[in-house]
Amino acid sequence: MAGRVVVGVDGSEVSHHALCWAAEEGRLRRATVEAVTAWQRPFEIWQHSSRALREEELAQPARSLLEAAVADCSQHEPAVEIRQLVLEGEAAALLCERATGADLLVVGSRRHHSVASIFLGSVSAKCAHLSPSSVVIVPDRRGSSMHARVAGRILVGVDGSSGSIAALRWAIEEAARKEAIVTALSVWRGIDADDEMALEFATFSSLPRHEQGDLERAGDELKATLAAVQSGDVQLVALVLEGDPAGVLCREAAAYDMLVLGSRGLGAATNLLLGSVSSRCARRSPQPLAIIRP
Repeated sequence: MAGRVVVGVDGSEVSHHALCWAAEEGRLRRATVEAVTAWQRPFEIWQHSSRALREEELAQPARSLLEAAVADCSQHEPAVEIRQLVLEGEAAALLCERATGADLLVVGSRRHHSVASIFLGSVSAKCAHLSPSSVVIVPDRRGSSMHARVAGRILVGVDGSSGSIAALRWAIEEAARKEAIVTALSVWRGIDADDEMALEFATFSSLPRHEQGDLERAGDELKATLAAVQSGDVQLVALVLEGDPAGVLCREAAAYDMLVLGSRGLGAATNLLLGSVSSRCARRSPQPLAIIRP
């Protein structure tokens, strides 16, 4: 059965990038792309209008912008079937509903959210938390093109949790489609030494040895994880770095085509779909971020 990739479109540049990313992904997966634009009825003032607007007239602006966006992306991916859906309702709820049973939900995210943003921004955050399918968030990169890959490399955050292992497996499958290399990054937290602790580091050798032990354990755990995952012909690279997990992941992601994280793990709180690291990366990642459902 053919797959399905759902993408939100609102006429903004970042949503256009999201649509083109989804179209390329649809081609690689041999999947249908479902482009969704939402519209909502005006406020009560229209109820007292002498001329009640019909639904077709209310939806026409949304339909026109969707047709224009699809026509442009189809020039780059002419073989991909892109179905157009113009639906009435709240955008995030509609997208999550359409994402049921889909391979992916793709949304754009403006770097600086604005009150005037009616589709993305807060919608991308809602979708990241509530979508029943895995989500790809395409960042706002004004003036750049989404039609060329950066490096043929995919970065995935791994911490040994079931969520991060699911993300690693997804990244391997994605890399096989894109002929890319997967780098599995494990981030460990060292001791944050203030001025007073600096004296202890200089006086007691046990603290540096403790940090060295943490580094070695992180490396051993990452190697064990990679050894347990079937990678086929995909090249896997292990990388262990120290620092704040979200900061390190977003910094390193700039040199890759995309960042992949699990929806749990990497500092997730109990009963939350999205961990704190995943949530921070959703706002800050310089490249498309895939948040993988287990």
